[in-house]
Amino acid sequence: MDAAVNKFKQIIQARFVDLMVSDKVAKRRLGLIQTVEEEVNKRELLSVEANAQQVKERKIKTEEEFKVYINEYFHDTLFDYIESKISDPEYLFSEVLKLDPNLSKIIDVCLSNAGNTKQLAELIEPNPAIKRDLLNIVNKPPFREKGSTKPFQEDVSLAIRYVGIDNIKAPILALVAKQWLPHSTEPFSDFKAKLWQYSIATANCMETQADVFGVKPLHAFTLGLLHSFGYGMVMRMYLRTFEKIRLEEMHKARSTGRADIEKVLNSLVLDGEFASELVMNHGLQASHLLLEHLQLKFAALALPMEEVVNNLAVDEMTPMAALLLKSKTYSQYKLLQKARLIELPEAKRFLMSSKINNDFVTSLNAINLTKLNLTNRRVTG
Repeated sequence: MDAAVNKFKQIIQARFVDLMVSDKVAKRRLGLIQTVEEEVNKRELLSVEANAQQVKERKIKTEEEFKVYINEYFHDTLFDYIESKISDPEYLFSEVLKLDPNLSKIIDVCLSNAGNTKQLAELIEPNPAIKRDLLNIVNKPPFREKGSTKPFQEDVSLAIRYVGIDNIKAPILALVAKQWLPHSTEPFSDFKAKLWQYSIATANCMETQADVFGVKPLHAFTLGLLHSFGYGMVMRMYLRTFEKIRLEEMHKARSTGRADIEKVLNSLVLDGEFASELVMNHGLQASHLLLEHLQLKFAALALPMEEVVNNLAVDEMTPMAALLLKSKTYSQYKLLQKARLIELPEAKRFLMSSKINNDFVTSLNAINLTKLNLTNRRVTG
């Protein structure tokens, strides 16, 4: 890929990750949020006030510069620690994301042409959350007619038979994926919801366009759904290790008599810009490791994910990888557009960078990307 095109694409993708982490982070990076200093400079100060302001600003500037330096030094140390762990499957899937082996089996049964109701029910039954949510879906429209007097489904096996196994597979896959979302991403409170919205959008894009690319729709849907889950794992790592590394660095500063450094370290808080950088740099790599770790028997999803991670040119990709690249690009564009964080010329260039044509856009404009699509799997009841 042309270096200039690749750099531009990375800039827009980084802006999208900023948006996922926090609206404020995205707007601040684009210069859309005014700082206090800029507001002060807008009004004319009296000479006495101006002199006092200059002295105050010099002191604040020195303190702020020191704090910025310590914050960057601290985050360099934190990044080094995370980078040493990001390729360690044992750490990722036993400490960061505790994988229930039954969940990968559920995915496999859903992706297998030979998967049956008995197999699925036996795997879902031990998981109270998936069981509850599945029955909740089956007992509401579109699977249950509004105003229906038929008894509610309370048995997993009967619920799957009532809806039909092919109709319920995509909702089950979505329920499994939801199990892997971070429980909390405070102080970045919107990250979890935005990650899910983006994952569903990409999955819907891929399922809609699967026939055009000659790939299985449910396999495409699953890859679209899971391709971004490394973002959540990296965010968990940042939130979890921030305090660990901060306390370690404070102990070092104390032991070397640097009370000034210890004081600044003690004042540091979770930083959205650094979190965004981590997610951008390692999110897709972590997603690839997740897909490898699942060891799915009936869908080779790790291979196309690897092509995207390695940034192959779209013309050199296998159909599934090309579909993923185009779908995630389109989803990012739509979510940036909704937030008014991408201009029309940028949007056109961004879409062209993944060779997205008018037919692709027209087809996807006709569907609701950010809602789990159940209507095409509708049954009467």
